[in-house]
Amino acid sequence: MGFLDFFIEREEKPEVSNVSGTTPPPTIPQSFATGTPNPSFVTSSSPSPSVSADDMAKFNQHFEDLFEKANLPGPDYFEFSKMCQAMGTLTEDVRISAAFNGLQVQGLDKQKLLDSATHYIRIIDEDAAKFNSAIDGKLLGDASAKKNLAQEKLSSIAKKNEMIAQLQNEILKETQESEQLSNEAIELERKATEKVTTYKLVCEARKSSITADIEKIKVYVK
Repeated sequence: MGFLDFFIEREEKPEVSNVSGTTPPPTIPQSFATGTPNPSFVTSSSPSPSVSADDMAKFNQHFEDLFEKANLPGPDYFEFSKMCQAMGTLTEDVRISAAFNGLQVQGLDKQKLLDSATHYIRIIDEDAAKFNSAIDGKLLGDASAKKNLAQEKLSSIAKKNEMIAQLQNEILKETQESEQLSNEAIELERKATEKVTTYKLVCEARKSSITADIEKIKVYVK
């Protein structure tokens, strides 16, 4: 799935009377491996961007597919993290040690585990750059074009207000068009902010968890 697919499938025309609705932020799921991440939110000019549970699930699945494709030959951090997840009822130190010991017989050593964890962080960073480019080229670009068109309509209205009474119907029509375009621009910006917030949340959660795992591996894996 390309980045634009995340936007196109939900890009229905909004109801003008309901552009202010928001979705309560979902509970943040457990990360790629172990522990609960402490993600950083991206600040935005839009107030209180919402986090869609549907987008959260899609972006998490996006990373699962991405890591699956980038999985290195032989056992590495990817397999290690899956084994840690499978032992969710055990304590953290036991999970990490048991997972490492189970994969060590298949050729995994501590250095490869740490190096491969860094490999997945690089995958996240590369993916984030592509995502930001897609955001700029799609939703934010469309919103900017609509805002410019709305401003052009308002300028046209200002000129037509000076004309004779027979132009009043045209002025009213373009006023409605300007309002609709402005509402569409606001909705597009809201969607862009929602998706950026959700993506950054998942992105930082993944990086935070892997970084935390690296530190734990250093402590628990001997």
